[in-house]
Amino acid sequence: MNILGLSPEEVALAERIDRVAVEHLLPIAERFGERHEICRELLEKMAEHGLLGLNIAAEYGGAGGDHRYSTLLCILREHLGYRDPGVDFTFGLQGLGTVAIVRNATDDHRAELLPDLVAGRKVYAFAVTEPQAGSDVRGMTTMAVRDGDVYRVTGTKTYISGAPDADVVVLVTRTAVDGGPPAYTAFLLDPKAPGVTVRQDIELAAPHSIGTIELDGVEITADRRIGAEGDGLRVALGTLEIYRPSVGALAVGMTRRAFDLALDVALDRSVSKGQLSDLEAIRVKLARMWVDATIGRGLVYRAAALRDSEQSSVREAAIAKLFATEAACRAIYESQQIHGARGVTVGEMVESLARHARRQRSTKGRRRSNARSSPVPSWRRRPMTAVRVPTSRPTIRCDASSMASGDDPKSLLPWATRPERSASPTCAWPSMVRTSSEHRL
Repeated sequence: MNILGLSPEEVALAERIDRVAVEHLLPIAERFGERHEICRELLEKMAEHGLLGLNIAAEYGGAGGDHRYSTLLCILREHLGYRDPGVDFTFGLQGLGTVAIVRNATDDHRAELLPDLVAGRKVYAFAVTEPQAGSDVRGMTTMAVRDGDVYRVTGTKTYISGAPDADVVVLVTRTAVDGGPPAYTAFLLDPKAPGVTVRQDIELAAPHSIGTIELDGVEITADRRIGAEGDGLRVALGTLEIYRPSVGALAVGMTRRAFDLALDVALDRSVSKGQLSDLEAIRVKLARMWVDATIGRGLVYRAAALRDSEQSSVREAAIAKLFATEAACRAIYESQQIHGARGVTVGEMVESLARHARRQRSTKGRRRSNARSSPVPSWRRRPMTAVRVPTSRPTIRCDASSMASGDDPKSLLPWATRPERSASPTCAWPSMVRTSSEHRL
């Protein structure tokens, strides 16, 4: 059976990921709790079960699934995110920090760094965001000035996930160009190098390792550059193009979990005339959640499949991430409403989902930036038509005599009158078909 373009082996893989998460990863995450740091034990356990190398070439110790890199990334994040978004963060951070290495680094860099990724020995981070330049990659001001075979880098990066715990950072900076347009270059940065200061100075509603990196004349040799000088923008935007569908996959996983949690409450809770799930309003909420999850899934895996086939997926990746994260926030809110007071109680899974989902809407490109990534088709670019503006306004009679005469107030506002509603509408909402709870919608 082919589901969303997934092979039978990939469907079986999704089931295995779910089992590994429940049996091995969740117990570690529960003991570790919510902290602003990386759980190294969790990382090692993922590596032990082969999760970190599924989409890495066999020559670097991986499982050889690099030809399906984006799709496998989405499968992993959807199913880890369903069980615990915090667990997914530990995995997702490794992917974000190594996409540029997998796609753009030299063979020597890959041979040096990817085996450590597969074995869970190192933590990787991706540093683009700056205090005044978040999604606007071209607005960054961190500067790398070349002096022979050495670049001296000065600037500040902030809101860098994994920064306080990272062993390797993919850093994107401006590069000084005499008389030419701004250029950008990507580097491999050692966060322990002289001149680098890393601070854990940010606390989020959904805690995880995140902080600020300050660079004061940091020296990076030319052999630590990723790609050619001036390729930094391509490296950065390419990383986001590949990674955005996986953020959508995480959101789909959270949407599905919110649905399942809400459905369990609706089936278990009794109301005056039966179960909560018997109420039409509740059934509509549940149906909308399932529809959102289904649509989001299709968008996510379509974008991933395009990228795996070496086609541009900039627009599709932005659409998938935008829709899926918005849908997750809607579904989790409705799930909280069905939970009642439990929905906002710390310790409840749906409350944790709400905090994690909000973060996904604002990362890897804000919503308006994602929308801007999708160009307006030429057939939609139509000239504005002239709008006729009335040169005079109708007289409004609002004196005491007119009101006392018993006139209909609507008649005093001629432009506000509307046609009368028909007493017998030509169409009506179809009656809801009730099914037994065993069908689980």
